[in-house]
Amino acid sequence: MVDVNTEGIEAPFFRAAITSHVAEYVRHFGRRLVAVYVWGSVHRGEAVPGVSDLDLHAFIRDQLSPADEEWFQKERHPLEARFPGTLGLSRPLPLEMLRAGLRDEATVPARNLSRSLAFRLRHDGMLLWGEDLLPEPKLLPAFDKEFGTGGFESQRDLARWAAGWTPDNETDFALPDSPRLRLRKLARLAVLGGGWYLIATGRLLSLRGSDVLPVLRREFPDRTGFLEQTKQLYIAPVDDVSASSQLAPYTREVARWTDMLGERLGMGPTIEPRAGP
Repeated sequence: MVDVNTEGIEAPFFRAAITSHVAEYVRHFGRRLVAVYVWGSVHRGEAVPGVSDLDLHAFIRDQLSPADEEWFQKERHPLEARFPGTLGLSRPLPLEMLRAGLRDEATVPARNLSRSLAFRLRHDGMLLWGEDLLPEPKLLPAFDKEFGTGGFESQRDLARWAAGWTPDNETDFALPDSPRLRLRKLARLAVLGGGWYLIATGRLLSLRGSDVLPVLRREFPDRTGFLEQTKQLYIAPVDDVSASSQLAPYTREVARWTDMLGERLGMGPTIEPRAGP
């Protein structure tokens, strides 16, 4: 029996999924496995069984081998079948990816990757098994305006693409085809955009909706209706009929919302495309 920390994970579905996934990491990697974290919606308490994926991230002491890749391809599908929507296993990351960016001689890409991982582990994740990988907070890279703006940019770009304002999705993220799931994802995107905006402006180090939305309501009282709708939509998917009627107008509102936040961050004004004559 593997001792896994699932304290704070309320849904039995996700507790069971976490325990089974971590046990598989331990079984295959043994002493090579250093730690397993969860971040994203499951950690934030915002996940819906059967809808939300399971953002587990394992770290190993060395590099992945061809045998590890064979294991990954073989074992991820059975776990996905047992726990639908979780997307199965993810490839572990070498511990060096976290440590390399903390060194004085680190390159800019290495620093950015290290800073992103450090933020997740410290402020948007939870240790499930193994060692705490982060050094003392004073040694962590700064989560400053540059960092927050970098996280925000992909949220704005995805929102503009979803609204049809740009032709291509150039981000690393995707949106579901199902209207009810797409609507929920867009609402979460609105929260994430607001969260990264608050990080960039030095007000918050969290992407949890219960932390982000109250601060946004105080700063943007004229957006109270939009933020309340966002809160309702990201908590649980609505029915198909309601989703179909809300999807188009809400998508445009999310794009307008992220554009407005981008302007406040000094990213330059963006112009909503206008319909032709």
